[in-house]
Amino acid sequence: MLFKENPPKVAVVILTYNCAELLSSLMPLIIENTPIDENHQLVFADNASTDNTVDVIKNDYPQIPLLTFEENYGFAEGYNKAIQETNCEYAVLLSCDVETAPGWLPPLLSKIESNPRIGAVQPKILSYHQRDEFEYAGASG
Repeated sequence: MLFKENPPKVAVVILTYNCAELLSSLMPLIIENTPIDENHQLVFADNASTDNTVDVIKNDYPQIPLLTFEENYGFAEGYNKAIQETNCEYAVLLSCDVETAPGWLPPLLSKIESNPRIGAVQPKILSYHQRDEFEYAGASG
């Protein structure tokens, strides 16, 4: 368990698999645009990368907790295993190939806490290459 005592309310979990190059270009924005404090924490969960992703995380982002899996569990099971390890009230699943915008997280938390019948929320996802169009994102946008 990552946060045994006083877990943050929100864990923003970034599942990685062979994405060392993406981390170098996108993590600075994720860190800049994501609150990190007693209630919010970024977490890496590596799905048994075979490149230098784990080394990049350990060297460039030592302040961010890292879970490493012995095997690649795929997208859903990898995230499920990571969520179980956080012990947080909310888990935000953030892909390692996402560019975040300033203020992206508070509206999601506000919305999910506004109504106990809401079980999940998602931001608008815009295309990286055509920023005025929605990303299809596997039919979830």
